[in-house]
Amino acid sequence: MIVKRLVCALALSACAVWVGRAQEPTPKPAPPAQPGIPPPAQPARPTLMVEITVNRVRDGKRVSTTPYTLAVSPDGPRSTLRIGGEVPIPTTTFTPGKEPNANPFPSFSYRNVGTSIDVQANSVTDGGYRLSVTFEESSVYPPGEAEKSGMTTKGTAAPAFRSLRASNAFTIRDTQTVEFTAGSDLISGETARIAVKMTVVK
Repeated sequence: MIVKRLVCALALSACAVWVGRAQEPTPKPAPPAQPGIPPPAQPARPTLMVEITVNRVRDGKRVSTTPYTLAVSPDGPRSTLRIGGEVPIPTTTFTPGKEPNANPFPSFSYRNVGTSIDVQANSVTDGGYRLSVTFEESSVYPPGEAEKSGMTTKGTAAPAFRSLRASNAFTIRDTQTVEFTAGSDLISGETARIAVKMTVVK
């Protein structure tokens, strides 16, 4: 009798365990891994198109207009433009040998002429830009002007040079034009005016 009761108790215990396991909730599958969210994109930095124009005026009439354009990144490195060449300058003349009819041979040195421009831009709080501009230009005087001014002797092969250099910093806005320097050449009588226009390209 005791053995029969023990068997019944074990059977009831096993049934309880099986029912308890059957009622356990089925675990939910893990959600798929989400890809990493990239950081928000930084706003694109605009490009500044800086146009530098050199106007030369003589006796109230425009003689020449020379434009230059540079792309400048605000708060970045400076932008540069170099245009030019070399002009030979006779220095000494020597005669080879001791023959009386020997032709002399001149020797030459060379001087750089052309245009050199440096532009740097920095953002300012009111939406404008602070431009730092350095402009330098050198060229050869026409022979007639150099002789008229007394810089060279008539018939000489030596060239005369003129130069223009200006450096300035100023605040400018989109599509604005600033004339930042003007100067007269005492030899040619020309007045050179340098104007700067800036356009923001986004």
